[in-house]
Amino acid sequence: MQEDVCMRDKVLCCREDSWCVRMLKKIDYRILAELMKNSRLSDRELAKRMRVSQPTVSRIRTQLEKDRKSVV
Repeated sequence: MQEDVCMRDKVLCCREDSWCVRMLKKIDYRILAELMKNSRLSDRELAKRMRVSQPTVSRIRTQLEKDRKSVV
């Protein structure tokens, strides 16, 4: 069985199995690491710890949650 895999817009897609996974960036891993230490952190607190803006953290966190729901 051969998979049809494509890379477009930093998304890895496998059409045969109908799944798509977004390639994670360094900041995505940093947010996930902080949330694994303390999952109750607010976006504002995460932003302070990572020295990025709060809207950036909110956008990335929302996208990570959306990606998780589409894979599970």
